[in-house]
Amino acid sequence: MVRLATLLLFSLALFGYEYSRLLLKTQIELYPKILLLGLPKELQDGQIDFGVVYDPVDRSLAQQIASQLQREYTSLGAYPLKPHPIDAKRNLSQAIALDAIFVLKLQHQDLLQLAQLIQGRPIVSFVYDIADLSYGFLCGITLEDGVQIYLNKGVLLKSKIDFLDLFYQMVRFIE
Repeated sequence: MVRLATLLLFSLALFGYEYSRLLLKTQIELYPKILLLGLPKELQDGQIDFGVVYDPVDRSLAQQIASQLQREYTSLGAYPLKPHPIDAKRNLSQAIALDAIFVLKLQHQDLLQLAQLIQGRPIVSFVYDIADLSYGFLCGITLEDGVQIYLNKGVLLKSKIDFLDLFYQMVRFIE
C-alpha cells in the first residue's frame, strides 16, 4: 500500500497538474475573444503577443495550446496573433513584453513573481484556475451551471485595460 501511494505521488509530481480538457478547450476558445474586447487602440508592434506561461512539467501542453491558438486565431481583428510559450522557470521576465498571458498551473512563488512583473502594465492576464486570480491576475473562466467569467476588480482598476461596457455585464467580479 505504501508503494502504491509513493508511486501515485511520484507520478503526479512527474506529470504535473491534471487539467480538465473541457475547461481548457473553453478557455482557448474564449480568451482570445475576451482579449479582443479589451485591446488597446494601438499595439506597439502591430501584432498581439499572447504568452502561455507554464511550469516545465507542462511544456508539451503549453506548446499544444500555442499551436492551437496559432491555427484557430491567425488574427484578432486587424492584428495578427502570435502565441509564445513561456517557461516560468527560465523566461518569466519575457511576460512584460506581451499583450496578454494565459497562466497555466504554476508553483506559488512563480505565481507571485509573475503577478508582480505584470502589475500595473496593460497586459491582459488569464488563468487556468480561478483560485489564481487572488495572486493578482485579471480574468478566469469556470464551468459551473454554464460558462462563468470572473474578473478581479482590484487588478482591473489598477491596470490600464478597458473592456467594452457590454463585457462588464457578462462577468462576475471578485475582490
